[in-house]
Amino acid sequence: MNEGDNRPLGDIPPPPSSGSSTGWPIEPVSAAILHSRDIKRRDALLRRGPVRTGCNEVDEYVLLGGFERGSVVGITAEGEAFGMRLAFQALAKELVKGTSTAMVVTNQPPATLLPMLRDAVRAELVEDTTAEQEALRRKLRGCLERVSVSRVFDLEGLWEVLGDLDKPCEEQEPVPRRSRDETTPDVHAEGGLTVLPGTEQQGGGNTDLAESKIRNAVIADSEDEDEDEAEDQDENEEISPSSPSRSPPAIARPPPPPADPAPPEPDHGPDVIVITHFATLLTALFTRREKKAAHTSLQLLASHLRYLTRGGACSHPLVLIVNTTTSPASRALERGTPLHNRGPSSLSSSSSLLNRPLDATLQSVFRPATSKRRNKPGFGLVFTQLLDLHLLCTRVPREREDAERLYAPLGEREGEREEGRAQGEVRFVWVVEVLLDEMGVWEKGAAEMPRRSREQRWGAVDVVGGLVVDAFAAP
Repeated sequence: MNEGDNRPLGDIPPPPSSGSSTGWPIEPVSAAILHSRDIKRRDALLRRGPVRTGCNEVDEYVLLGGFERGSVVGITAEGEAFGMRLAFQALAKELVKGTSTAMVVTNQPPATLLPMLRDAVRAELVEDTTAEQEALRRKLRGCLERVSVSRVFDLEGLWEVLGDLDKPCEEQEPVPRRSRDETTPDVHAEGGLTVLPGTEQQGGGNTDLAESKIRNAVIADSEDEDEDEAEDQDENEEISPSSPSRSPPAIARPPPPPADPAPPEPDHGPDVIVITHFATLLTALFTRREKKAAHTSLQLLASHLRYLTRGGACSHPLVLIVNTTTSPASRALERGTPLHNRGPSSLSSSSSLLNRPLDATLQSVFRPATSKRRNKPGFGLVFTQLLDLHLLCTRVPREREDAERLYAPLGEREGEREEGRAQGEVRFVWVVEVLLDEMGVWEKGAAEMPRRSREQRWGAVDVVGGLVVDAFAAP
């Protein structure tokens, strides 16, 4: 009661409801109800099966079954090409096995991504079937036609693309069927890949179709009225007995419409969404905005991604975000040069970065805090706040001899070269490890038992024939 208000308590109006400020009736929901809904959602996604890459080392040992649908997964790799290859392989596996659809969001020209995606789908088709070349090409084109590519240049463009997916299942309406003459041409890249022109919204097609239907209905009604008036006039006319009887005029009936087997299924949205070159989008965000505003935008994006994967989009898509690593010594290793073969200036410039503490969710089991070469995901915890599952892909020497050759002192390497005992270049394999697992493995009856965590699980893989395969698979 305010000071000076002498009204009795019974005359004071009750406080406004929680939804009065927004205009929407907001009612509290029990946590038990939310928990029950989440269990039903994850059980339904479990029946659909996980999204697999086709590499047993990654699917069975690292992920304990595959990527769970309805989750946001980050793939951070030293070479961004490997992260895209792993994501496209999972996408290709999903396209080949059924009628799933996919979306790729990138800031690169679509023509630069098409070869890698086409090779991934072709490799999966070759491994899955023994069809002839012509049939293989038809299947390849059919798979690529179910992939849409959107090119964006900043985080605002990504928001616009994701905004088109914000449509729950109960609000989905079937796409109006058009005749062959009314179909609008699609924009296809090479191989049948559907390309969406950036963040431009293509609208107006359904409105034109609705207006044409209304005009046709008005014309049909006016024709019916004319026919009724003509029939009334014929009935009022006097027919003489001597006049020959006139046969009723033949009414031309329109031909029956062609048989339509079944109405088209509504578009439920993509089953897999791949966002490439995400570090470039983050760089543009922090360059153009203040730090606080940029962090707020990322928090909103994280909430929106979880909303889409949890039911905001009817398909409960799996979102794969490709990121890069940052390391002072990454360039030297990519060139195959030893770590000691760097000038003191570069070591001193990166000493401050190496001495910074690294969060446990960013630290690789192969790169401890005391290591001189520490790989960490680009943008660190800023990036991981978007994710449910985080994979780190790093290059390590394949065998002990490769490691000794890589880290050998400069004098020994030069002596081997002079004596002709050099055994070739250093061989590498890729290590895929789990840095963060917020959800755990959802299995049958997982609601009543502790979930298995995949953090710090890792496996060694290699790229052979365009496919990510086990590095040390048994012959």
